Amino acid sequence: MKSERVLLNMDGTGDEPLEIPAEVCERVAAQYQQHDKGRAPAKGIASLWQSDRIDAGFRS
Repeated sequence: MKSERVLLNMDGTGDEPLEIPAEVCERVAAQYQQHDKGRAPAKGIASLWQSDRIDAGFRS
């Protein structure tokens, strides 16, 4: 598993792991929550662009 490999690699360095401050984690979490609000999901937009390239009149 990827997480186990990461832990083994971290342990293999012999250094202490760096701890990310809680404020940073909270700010990043808030950014992710706000990122897509008020707009269509990126996958839906990409599908529209692709359909437009295939047939520009598909929406009518």
